[in-house]
Amino acid sequence: MKKSAGLFNPKRVFFMVLAVLITVIASIIFFRLFKKNKFDVSLASYDELVTFGIEELSDTRPWGEQTPPRCIGFDIRNKVHYTEKIWDSPFYLITVKYPDKPGKHTIEGYLFFKEGHYFYITYEEDHFYLKELITTVSCYGSEGELCYLPVTFHESDGKELKYDDGQEIHSFWWEETVGLSTLDDLKGYYSRLEPGVCEILDDRILLKTFWTNADGVAEWSDKYALVITVVESGINIKVTDEYKTEKRNLSEGCLPGDGK
Repeated sequence: MKKSAGLFNPKRVFFMVLAVLITVIASIIFFRLFKKNKFDVSLASYDELVTFGIEELSDTRPWGEQTPPRCIGFDIRNKVHYTEKIWDSPFYLITVKYPDKPGKHTIEGYLFFKEGHYFYITYEEDHFYLKELITTVSCYGSEGELCYLPVTFHESDGKELKYDDGQEIHSFWWEETVGLSTLDDLKGYYSRLEPGVCEILDDRILLKTFWTNADGVAEWSDKYALVITVVESGINIKVTDEYKTEKRNLSEGCLPGDGK
């Protein structure tokens, strides 16, 4: 009986419980010390209305600027983990492959849409980049305004569509878009945007431009600034006559309505 009672000695029970607790705590500390940290990746839209992100996506601390061109870079070691995170996002739309993109190193891209804004993640050889699909437009030396275009710019590319008397049209191959290949694709892309931002016609798309005022609020142009038409190889982007006249007059110091 004495030996049996010894098994339930309070001191022995205490030390057994203490040993279990120490083992659990040590395991937690060890796990946290040697666990590979994951970092959230996020980007605010140009109009500051939306922030898109994916939690614990990157294996390195993201780098880049939240100011123009608002491109965030990051690294992924486990591609399987990466794609699962992408596909699980409620804002994920499609995956775009770039097997033969001439002169570029983009391997694939992922398109997202959140609250009226398109975001895009590209895998470009060694790094990944998160961008909003926004392009700057400058006409006759005017301050750059912004528009929504289904094309991506690498950091080494120009980020501005410049229009003057020597440049009337900018063209993009279908391969330079985010997976579009027909006029119907283009219409589907713009149909997600607010009606006041663009107008979808039978054979073309009309786009407005915007800028952010001192309070960070987006202000849209009164007139449609750009017209997008489709050719067999891709899309052409031209300034509308009204927008061109307005910007030319401003560049020449003319008041609206002067008719110059």
